[in-house]
Amino acid sequence: MLKLHEEAKWIVSHAWSFRFLVLAAALSGAEGILPLFMDHPPLPRRIFAVVVFLIIVSAMVARIIVQRRPPEFLPPSPEPAPTPAPSPATDLMNQAAAIANAATAANTAAITAQAAQ
Repeated sequence: MLKLHEEAKWIVSHAWSFRFLVLAAALSGAEGILPLFMDHPPLPRRIFAVVVFLIIVSAMVARIIVQRRPPEFLPPSPEPAPTPAPSPATDLMNQAAAIANAATAANTAAITAQAAQ
């Protein structure tokens, strides 16, 4: 199943590769139609074919070159995820850890003081 490109609007309005392909299609159509209505086209068929070929090659090159996008076509920057509010269990665990750290510090200070005597 075919699916339209997410950035089709930008590609159609700004991508050089698309512009070159539109020009190549127009010239290819002119190459086939002009001889039907004119005895002597403005350009010989070989020159016209070379011009169309060069435009198609330009479209291929433009397709792989990175093109700067105007700000209105840049993807939106991701919003930072909200930090969840701490639950009561988390608060109790943090308080218990703080008490344990204080007790460890007090024991360490007592042992250090006894060793110094």
